[in-house]
Order: sequence, then C-alpha cells, then structure tokens
Amino acid sequence: EDEIRRIGAEVLLALDFLHTHGIVYRDLKPENILIDSEGRTRLADMGLAKILEGGRSGRTRSFCGTRDFLAPELAHGGNYGISVDTWGFGVLLLRLQCGRGPFLIPSNTRMEAIRRLSSDPVCIPKTMSTELNQLLQGLLSKDLEFRLELEDVRKQPFFQSVQWKELEDAQITANSSSSAESLENFDVERVKSISLDEEKLTSEPTPRKASKVGSLFRRQRTESTNDITGYSFSSETSTM
Repeated sequence: EDEIRRIGAEVLLALDFLHTHGIVYRDLKPENILIDSEGRTRLADMGLAKILEGGRSGRTRSFCGTRDFLAPELAHGGNYGISVDTWGFGVLLLRLQCGRGPFLIPSNTRMEAIRRLSSDPVCIPKTMSTELNQLLQGLLSKDLEFRLELEDVRKQPFFQSVQWKELEDAQITANSSSSAESLENFDVERVKSISLDEEKLTSEPTPRKASKVGSLFRRQRTESTNDITGYSFSSETSTM
C-alpha cells in the first residue's frame, strides 16, 4: 500500500491543480499515469479535459470517458462537475490495489457499465487496511452527498503520513520499484507487435492549433502528414 499511497498522492496533487484552474479531467485511468525517470508520477493525455464555466464549481453535461471509470452522474446523462474525477480517483486506487473495478462482475459494453452503475452495489474487498477501505468507501459513494471531495482526501488517515508540502515542492525522492529502463509494466505481446519502419521520415511535422487546456500547460502538439500533392488513382475496372 505504500506504493499506492505515493502514486495516489501525486495524482491527487495533479487533479487538485486542474480543479483549481476550473478544469475537469474526466479520463483518469492507469493508462494515463506515467512514471518519469526519477520515479515521479505524471498525469498525461488532456484530450478529454474541459475548462468549466464557473471554475471549480462549474458544471457540464457532455458524455465522455472510459467505460470502466465512468462516474454515475456522468453515465446517467445529467449535469456534473469535478466530482467525476473523485470517482475516477477511487476506481484508480481500487484497481491499483485489487486489479479490478468497483463491481464484482466486469462490464463488456458501455451500456452494461451504465446498468451496473445504476443497479449493482459497490464492492470493496476487506483484504486491505482499514484506512484504505475507509478512503475507497468515501471516494466511491454513488450518492454525491456522501462522496468525499478531493480537497478533503488529504485529511484521510490513509494519507496521514504524506508530507504534502515537500511533495508539492518536489523535494521528496520517489522510491520507485521500477527503473526507467525496466519493461516490467509493459504488455509483452503489445510490445512485440510494434513494427518500426527503418526508412527515414521525410515529412515535416505540422503544428496543430492548441486547445484551451493545452495552451494552459503550454503543450506543443504536432502531427506528421504525408505529402500527397499530385497523387491520383483510378481503378482499371472503372468506367468514365
């Protein structure tokens, strides 16, 4: 649980930064959590992030997110705010601890996930510390009235040993169990399936217009395009 506590604390700081700027993240999942060369946790992929009108208390209603991490209020199509990230944070911690989501039976489709959010009870195993169990109960409450707010999570017993000020100032050396060169957290079959073209790329990257969220973090996004000027094709069997 020490590793979960460390990763969770750093993710919590990242979410708190977004929320302070009136941004709801909406796509918290292990695939978007990166570990840098110093073992520090980084939050990646702001593609579904949205700046809320009204700041931290703002609301939106667009439907988006990853199936197994959808918060009840988002899945049911109503207005929602930064509370969806609180739910996602709970699902993330539960997956890090148990390797599964908040429901005993996994969902294979989005509609099935929405149905489980409506009908199935949240199931948190007792094979963990009382402090972590208590935290997850608060994060994964379907009822917003009883769900923890992220600004209150720091005060929970599970995070009692975290030195928040030092963590914010990046003064703590992360004791990551993996080195930067380690491939232990990569899917072996997926890595094997990667095909690299040895030919040099000839096209120049074309800058894309940055989104509002991207501009906030001064993220530079580029994409490569192939030069197709003068290219045409007609089938031998086509008639003119």
